Amino acid sequence: MLREGWDVPEVGVILLLRKFGSKVYGQQVVGRGLRRVRVKGVESTEPQICAVVDHPKLEHQWLWDIFNAKKRVNVKIDQEFNETEDLPPPLPKQELKKPELVVDIPPVDPSVLDDGKFDVGDVPPPPKPLENWKQVMEAIEYDPTVVEITKVGIAGVVGQELGGHGWKTVHSAPDTSGPSTVVEQVTDETARDAVKERLLEMAETLTVEAGYAATFKDRV
Repeated sequence: MLREGWDVPEVGVILLLRKFGSKVYGQQVVGRGLRRVRVKGVESTEPQICAVVDHPKLEHQWLWDIFNAKKRVNVKIDQEFNETEDLPPPLPKQELKKPELVVDIPPVDPSVLDDGKFDVGDVPPPPKPLENWKQVMEAIEYDPTVVEITKVGIAGVVGQELGGHGWKTVHSAPDTSGPSTVVEQVTDETARDAVKERLLEMAETLTVEAGYAATFKDRV
């Protein structure tokens, strides 16, 4: 973090020693070296180069695609960079076609500038705190309307029982005086598949919530 008043050294070479975990951070690091060097003896029109030393194993091709950078491979330590290599031709100097149409902006009188302050007028003082606030709260009347459940009707109950011949689905109603009736026979294989499917759904939800890929659900 740079603070106001700190002298920031000029950067001409950036050495990458680790892989970027954040694409934003990678752009910030390289962007720091793209600031022009402004020292005595260096003209503003003089071409400059920022060398970023990288390794292919770090897999930073996405970063160079963003900056449209020129890549040089198999560079030795004693090789130098030429600041003028592969540079585009300079843009033509812009000239005014009709300088007589240029209008001079008159100077601004500092005395008429707004200082940023404004008058909001007379502001009434804030109300005094209530000393009898308990009595005021007790005097507040609320809507006494309430909803009361007087009757609950159950149309039926669906359950599963494990008997001597496997699972069976049972539909019963509280108003029926007779025994429960079996309406569907469920095999053990069907029940196991249903339980397995539900467990896989729960495992997938847990792995995704924990930050892992859904493909780890079978391990859970």
